[in-house]
Amino acid sequence: MITNKDVEKLKETFATKKDLKRFATKEELKDSKEELKRHFDVVAEDIKSEFRIVAGQLSSNNDKLNNHDQKINGLDTEVSALEIRVTAAESRIEK
Repeated sequence: MITNKDVEKLKETFATKKDLKRFATKEELKDSKEELKRHFDVVAEDIKSEFRIVAGQLSSNNDKLNNHDQKINGLDTEVSALEIRVTAAESRIEK
């Protein structure tokens, strides 16, 4: 048979309703979970927006670099043509 002494030992071992009041309830945890999910959804959208901006800027920079590459290639061609003309002029002068 369980004695009062046994009951007192059980009270020391197990939590009482009073002990559990400092912990969140299932409903409070569910509300916190939903609020946290909404917050992360907002943060995720903000990050996506920032990535779109960065991607757009990278694309713009790539276009500019491609244009510079084309100009440099054109200048290389012009310099090569001028080198040929200078070499031809020098050989005519030497004759």
